[in-house]
Amino acid sequence: MKGPGFKTLFTKTAGILVALLLLCATAAPEGFMQQRRKFRSEIKEKIEKKIDDEGRYLSVIFEDEKGEYDFEVCPEDRQRLKSYMKDYFGCHDESLLDKMVDEADKGHYIIYKDYKKDGVTLKVVFLSPKAKYWKWLTDIDHIEKMFHVYNYSVGIDPGKPKSSYVVVQTEGSFFGITQKVNVPVYFEWDYDKRTMEFYMPEQEDMIEAVRNMPPVKPGRTSPKEKFIDACRTHPYFQRMDGDEYVVSDDDIEDLYRETVTHMEEECPVKASDGFWRIEEDYPYMVVTYSLKTRVNVDALIPRSMRFLAGQVEDLAQVITDAVSVEYLPLSMKNFRDHTQEWTKTGGPE
Repeated sequence: MKGPGFKTLFTKTAGILVALLLLCATAAPEGFMQQRRKFRSEIKEKIEKKIDDEGRYLSVIFEDEKGEYDFEVCPEDRQRLKSYMKDYFGCHDESLLDKMVDEADKGHYIIYKDYKKDGVTLKVVFLSPKAKYWKWLTDIDHIEKMFHVYNYSVGIDPGKPKSSYVVVQTEGSFFGITQKVNVPVYFEWDYDKRTMEFYMPEQEDMIEAVRNMPPVKPGRTSPKEKFIDACRTHPYFQRMDGDEYVVSDDDIEDLYRETVTHMEEECPVKASDGFWRIEEDYPYMVVTYSLKTRVNVDALIPRSMRFLAGQVEDLAQVITDAVSVEYLPLSMKNFRDHTQEWTKTGGPE
């Protein structure tokens, strides 16, 4: 739709959505959150360029990585990588595949935006020096130490060897607006295949997971009490303003509704899924990552404004996709930096 009224409609809809997003934004608290946002400031050093005419493929690197990497991809591995990227991206352009390998050889992150009617799927391939990673990638209760886009990660059923329900909060900025999004996620990993898959669980599954989780404190065994106590084990929920918690118990109860008992109506994300896969049969690691997210527009706008849902949904999805594309390379850089650093030091502090 690009008739005479499109610009006016887009502007009005954008204004409404931005105003709604502002309701989710908060002033930057001290301490823990300052540290998180300082970590994320590294996004300003991102350098990206198009490597195809349509701009669906990007080559991205950060300022402090320029000239840092030369993986010296040999002819045999070059052909293997081209075949791997051809299958993964569905790309049959030989010259473009050559560009991808050239850029990856220099340490660049190759990002592909696969647009579909129900949102964009983001796919990434990059090379990383051999390092330990499995323990930290699957340490679900502390993934924010690996990835700076997270403010917190709270495990709902810790201790399982191959899967976990988790509530996470991601944060990013769009046109100067800071947006924080709380999302329940189910992680499942397979060491033999070196994969970690994740998706947004059904509401009934989250309710069951909280019901079955062990209590953190003796005597506090109701699902809501267990959820609150699990959150309080994380620094994000331990911040104090004088004698009061910055995030009150009432706030955590709202989070409980949003991510567990009423997520279908209140969680701003309708669906999300993706995976990590690491190929180790090269002189380096070949890391692939995929992410797709669908917004829940009903959770973003008040009931009295639901008549705007059709107008707002497409724009909300565009903004969500734009934020994902913006911050995705930073998470990839986090993986590469931290796995190298922690392999040397033995792990995060």
